[in-house]
Amino acid sequence: MANIDFITFLTVNSIPFANFLKKTGENTKSNKHNIKWKCVLSKGADTLPIGFECLGKAPSPSASRSFNHGTAINYALPKITSDYIIIADADLAMLYKNWDEVIIEQLQKYDCFGSKNVKKNREGLNFPNVPFFCFRKDVLNKIDLDFTPILNKEKNCIKIIDITDKDLSIKWGREIGSTVRLDTGCKLPNEFKMLDLKSKCLEPIDIESSKIQLKFKDIEQKIISKIYHRGYKEDEKKRACQLIEYHYKNEIFCTHLGVSRIRNFEQQPGKGWKNRVENFLKTKYNIRL
Repeated sequence: MANIDFITFLTVNSIPFANFLKKTGENTKSNKHNIKWKCVLSKGADTLPIGFECLGKAPSPSASRSFNHGTAINYALPKITSDYIIIADADLAMLYKNWDEVIIEQLQKYDCFGSKNVKKNREGLNFPNVPFFCFRKDVLNKIDLDFTPILNKEKNCIKIIDITDKDLSIKWGREIGSTVRLDTGCKLPNEFKMLDLKSKCLEPIDIESSKIQLKFKDIEQKIISKIYHRGYKEDEKKRACQLIEYHYKNEIFCTHLGVSRIRNFEQQPGKGWKNRVENFLKTKYNIRL
């Protein structure tokens, strides 16, 4: 039996999402390993989800939410007690039966495992990152993990660099003329590469894809979910929605709603996402949450 630290990070509106995350994880785990549910409080969070150990309240040193998120992850790293670690957003749901067995199996082959970046201008497109990043504790003996993004200090926001020459193109794996957004976890891909550490990604599946496995209850739910995903420039709550599935061996492993800090768990798009998760578990495994 192995110990696994499953750590999530709480801010405004996170509590019901974290409770749902734990409920999906507990109902689909193998029961062969000890899952230690832990959390870090950040700006706007003062209460705990059910059954979580609190690792403390992380500082929020920046106006950048991404920088504060990275700071909270860094805050948790010295408090790790298990051989296997999962760093996850609160608005995630576990959907693969015996997911803990898969993670341990993958981390015996690779140094990190998790969700692949889905935005084309993000760093490390073929490298796992938040919202779901798994690694072995012994990796910390080889590399100083730093999840904070790189900021444009003048604007106090995430730095975006232009790929203007061959060296930058090789470093970031982008064509000359493209851009890279140096967001949460941006330093990790190159640091792992320099130390010849290996990584493995889950396959990201967009809600628009025919490969999605979280079925829609009806046409209304489908339309509402896709409207939120496609987004409107004038509405951050709609624009920021992700609704991504992550697949392992052509089966859904987990799903991420995205940007829960500005969402109510019982309103759209969270309500529809929750309903689709519940229906999937009921149909696939006869699990009733």
